[in-house]
Amino acid sequence: MKKLLMVSIFFVGILACVQRIEEKKISEATPSHSVRIKESNTPEGFLRYEYYINGNKTADYIKTYYTKGGQLESVYYMSSYQRDSISAQGFYPNGKLKFIHYVRDEVKKGDVLYVNYYPNGQINHIETIVTDSLELPKLITIYFENGVKQYEGFMDMYNATTIPVGLWKTYDEKGDLIETTYYHPDEFGKDYKIVTQYKNGKVVSKKIYNFDDLYETELKELFTIPK
Repeated sequence: MKKLLMVSIFFVGILACVQRIEEKKISEATPSHSVRIKESNTPEGFLRYEYYINGNKTADYIKTYYTKGGQLESVYYMSSYQRDSISAQGFYPNGKLKFIHYVRDEVKKGDVLYVNYYPNGQINHIETIVTDSLELPKLITIYFENGVKQYEGFMDMYNATTIPVGLWKTYDEKGDLIETTYYHPDEFGKDYKIVTQYKNGKVVSKKIYNFDDLYETELKELFTIPK
């Protein structure tokens, strides 16, 4: 879980399949009335355009990155003409969507900022706004490759570090709740987390530990909540 939580720190409205295909085709096509600003001499380089659709300017420029083998890897859109649009997309070697970043002009609770996908197209990770602001906290939801929810909880800032806070839930591949962890960041010595394990919907274990990730200390069972 720790590894997945660290990934969720950096990978922060889900589109239908048709929309994904359309966006990819747009990124690969040379825009009408486009201006190619720069193209490096290596396949890893990018193309930069002014971009128009039906005579209307929709993006200041688009960067398209390729692997050394010439495979489309990622596309970044920089737009001041299109509200609530996609700002970036990444692709797997098989051409399937790897991630989508969204840009939001007026954010509201429930807006999706980031979606990451497995190579089979199944959603792996979603980052969602939980306030009317782009600032933390954010809701992180991580799925198994079979589409079942695996983890869900909040990331927030404490002492200039992005960490899990509050209640996180862990599920098995059938969707059954198997563990919850309540994270309580605080000054050193007052920090803790409560780990509760479940089986068949019933609590089988409940323990209190120090918040080891917060201060990078050894995990120790505390038995009581520190004060």
